[in-house]
Amino acid sequence: MQMKNQQIPLETLQKYADAKKQALILSGSSGVGKTYLAKEYSKLLAISDFSIVEPKVDDIRQMITETSQLESPMVVCVENLDLGVPAASFTLLKFLEEPRQDVYVVITCRNTNRVPDTIISRAPILSIPNLTETDIESYAATLDSAKVEQVKADKTLWCCVKSFQDLDVLIAMPPQNLAYFKTLLDINAKQSVSAITWKMQKFPDGTQIPLEIAVRYMMYSNSAWTTYCLSALNDLASGRIGSNAVLSKLIFELKYLVR
Repeated sequence: MQMKNQQIPLETLQKYADAKKQALILSGSSGVGKTYLAKEYSKLLAISDFSIVEPKVDDIRQMITETSQLESPMVVCVENLDLGVPAASFTLLKFLEEPRQDVYVVITCRNTNRVPDTIISRAPILSIPNLTETDIESYAATLDSAKVEQVKADKTLWCCVKSFQDLDVLIAMPPQNLAYFKTLLDINAKQSVSAITWKMQKFPDGTQIPLEIAVRYMMYSNSAWTTYCLSALNDLASGRIGSNAVLSKLIFELKYLVR
């Protein structure tokens, strides 16, 4: 199922395949189809052997060992390199410095600023646009319609769906957890920052609240919160600050700075 946001990237991937690019970087938000496009690159190269590797030192080392013994071409997708430790990037760099002719590496990431320049200099960056509303609706049509309608019942919550992953997470939730998002709007000076922070981390059943969706819900529900929520979302996307710190900072701002 091809999405509108992937049409131009696919055209660029065809050019890379024609040029036999051995390494490239797919950059974009979580859930926009980067791994799907990595698989499509493998198809464009007419290579059936495709493998996904986590951004861990041991996993990358194992990949290097296995590919050294290959007798046929292979495409390796190193997912979310920007989320791995620096040592993982440096291990991959050694492989990219002396690439095997029949091994192609596709690196995915959300933030290229967290990918070493030495890797970026060896691989062109292809930015993947965010999903369109049509893309999300098309994907939703392939899922359980009853569960999708439960999410759509809260229009604000439906607006928070920005990726395939967001929708997958939400339709897996029981109705009481979907309804819980509305309670996150009750922030006042009488509540402590720690109490509100705790409330925003776990549903009553103990499962984890998807923080980015929660922050979007708050942003779309109260225009006075927009600036602070956008700042929190940017911090979460950058990965520079831990999610707990981002959340505590946001709650402090909403309690004491919003007038």
